[in-house]
Amino acid sequence: MVIKIFYPTETCLFQVDFYRATEKTFGIQQLIRTGSADHNMWLAEFAISKGFRLKYSEGLLKGDVAVAGEAEENVFKTLGLQYPEPHVREVIEGKPVWLTI
Repeated sequence: MVIKIFYPTETCLFQVDFYRATEKTFGIQQLIRTGSADHNMWLAEFAISKGFRLKYSEGLLKGDVAVAGEAEENVFKTLGLQYPEPHVREVIEGKPVWLTI
């Protein structure tokens, strides 16, 4: 769930988004909020290629069951990927900069 607040400044309205997460979805929310949009799209496509689906409100799904999402490290581990720190979650020329496989 997201709550949007618009804070007035001298020149414009500044938007602040608040996301509500449960213990089961905290990791997936953290993961998608700390990566670039390109990285999130790459990760979602990679998950599909491995038979999973990345659903930002529920976690990493296998069928209709969330199999990871409490911690962002578990999402990467379940996909067979190394865990990248948030500051390197970028994609250049179609490949994540942190990916070494």
